[in-house]
Amino acid sequence: MPKQQPFGGEAFKTVCAGLVGIHKHIQAGTDESPEAETLRDSLDAPTRLLGKAEREREGLLSEDLWSITEPTSEPTRQMNPQALQQLNLAYDARQNQEWDNALGLLRRWRHYIPFSMLCFLRGRIWQLMCHPTPAAAFFGRASELEPSDATYRQAYLQSLMLYDPEKALLLSNEILSNDSAFHHLNVTHAASIKLRKSGRPFDASICRELIPVLDRTLLRIHHDPERHFYDEETGLVIFMISQCYIITGNIESAVICYEAGLQISGYRDTFLTARGVLNFHTNASAIVDLAEARRLNPYAFWPAFFLAFHKLTIDSFDEARKLCEAALSLEASNEAKSIIQDWLGIAQ
Repeated sequence: MPKQQPFGGEAFKTVCAGLVGIHKHIQAGTDESPEAETLRDSLDAPTRLLGKAEREREGLLSEDLWSITEPTSEPTRQMNPQALQQLNLAYDARQNQEWDNALGLLRRWRHYIPFSMLCFLRGRIWQLMCHPTPAAAFFGRASELEPSDATYRQAYLQSLMLYDPEKALLLSNEILSNDSAFHHLNVTHAASIKLRKSGRPFDASICRELIPVLDRTLLRIHHDPERHFYDEETGLVIFMISQCYIITGNIESAVICYEAGLQISGYRDTFLTARGVLNFHTNASAIVDLAEARRLNPYAFWPAFFLAFHKLTIDSFDEARKLCEAALSLEASNEAKSIIQDWLGIAQ
């Protein structure tokens, strides 16, 4: 699937990130430091490249960031029909990618929204605009104000992973070191970040450390009265456990995880792919799994990759060529695509 493009050009993205940095210096009382002065100077060139509309957005973002730096003590006004209607319009504008309109409506009717929720809503719009730096700033403030809100913390973790991966890992380690004190949704995402940051293949010692945490998390989801809302999370936890078992050599337990994961509709193609790859050289049923995974999700690279190799090995060159051409249009590493390119040469 095509990636969503950031709203605005590179200069606008740079200026937005710089504004967040400046406001962080203001919060820390270091806005007169040499580092802050250097940051301000670095924004002169990209600011000159902004058009009129982007300059207006820059000013309004700065205004919204001031609400984080110096939040008002004014109490939230009681909701009324007019305010509710305008906030619904803000939601509709966000859904229609009318970003300026959505942010403007939130700004005009902010007095009717609890401040933590206002920060979250602003963060969500910037996230959807593909600007993780201001998104992280707003999500972080929302999470600070409501530390028990799993949705706010989850959004903060997600945006941090794009904006400041090292800080995301630090926060993830904090969550994982005391997993029972955090919502299972946050524990799941923290484990995912730790695994991704451990490299490829995953680090075996980290896998051994995470297996009991993930087991506890899966049990907590199972006992959650609202567990039917967490199918996606359940699938991710089972998949991470299965990968940890493979890295630590417990193949039998990994296969059991795959069987459990196949019962979760949203993750069926993922587990079919994983089982197919695991059995690729030992069991003919692997090809059936990979073919079904590709049918369920034609945008996934690895089913096409392994099926193309299989077709080459049985001299089915026309089908191998079609699979190679399809795989080259999908998202994958340059190394994997280089292999596909070699296979395509053979198939032709």
